[in-house]
Amino acid sequence: MRALRVLKSRFIFLLFLFESYGLCAQLSTEIRLEAGRQTTNFDWSIAGNVAGVNPNILSELIWKDLTGISGKLYAQMALNDKWLIRSNISYTSYITGQVEDTDYAADNRQDITFFGKFDAANSREVEFSFAGGYHFNLAKNIDLSTSIGFIKSWSLFTIQEDVSDLDSWYDAQWYGALVESRLSYSLNRWAFFVNCQYEQLRYFAEANWNLRDDFAQPISFDHTAKGYGYRISFQAAYTLSTSMAVFATFETMNRNSGKGVEHLYFSDGRLMKTQVNGIHHTRHYLGIGLKINFNSLS
Repeated sequence: MRALRVLKSRFIFLLFLFESYGLCAQLSTEIRLEAGRQTTNFDWSIAGNVAGVNPNILSELIWKDLTGISGKLYAQMALNDKWLIRSNISYTSYITGQVEDTDYAADNRQDITFFGKFDAANSREVEFSFAGGYHFNLAKNIDLSTSIGFIKSWSLFTIQEDVSDLDSWYDAQWYGALVESRLSYSLNRWAFFVNCQYEQLRYFAEANWNLRDDFAQPISFDHTAKGYGYRISFQAAYTLSTSMAVFATFETMNRNSGKGVEHLYFSDGRLMKTQVNGIHHTRHYLGIGLKINFNSLS
């Protein structure tokens, strides 16, 4: 994916700046490498027209129990004992999962005209965020950091079937501002963290329905909407040395949009608009990782 290559190059450059500046100025630079199991559910539906009726749910796509391996790279640099900047990138490749496609002729999911269940195992996701924040020492062994920044994610959800030439995809993007708070408590070699993040987002998606000859190719339709998201994570870390620690993380995420617009492009050049009823995206992650403090190594 071109988006993944661009994000990797930007993060490596940012990481280089963090490390070089941090080592020269004798500031704390923290790197975390992490991998784990991630499960995702994603769905959207459209109405019959822009007024949201005729019927109120015309078509619905639901990706269920997408499960795969996620890798994460995190960098944080303390500019002094109060201010910090951090960046994070993750990539997930899903190994199992299904998608259900249902069309209706009547309101409230009545009178099904089409139903299909397909493979979605080749779906994948990329996410990048950057933020700056302030560190507070609340009490002995208790710290709080708050930060604001930018986040963007790409999700390529597939629709495939071995017995046919079905090879469609839905490319979803969330992007916008984030506000984050992280509370930590340390006890001897152990440290415990709770992280809460809120996201104010815009949403854009493009799709290719490859077996529909009446739809334009490669972009058959697109979706736009506004939304929000939140995530909570819990982490426990054990210090191995002054420069290294191992840790385990659990994270849950939820994103939702309000009503939006679909632009449907036909192969003969016609354009049709209808209402997007909403997009819903949930994610659960459990992983382990290694934390390295470069300042302690200098």
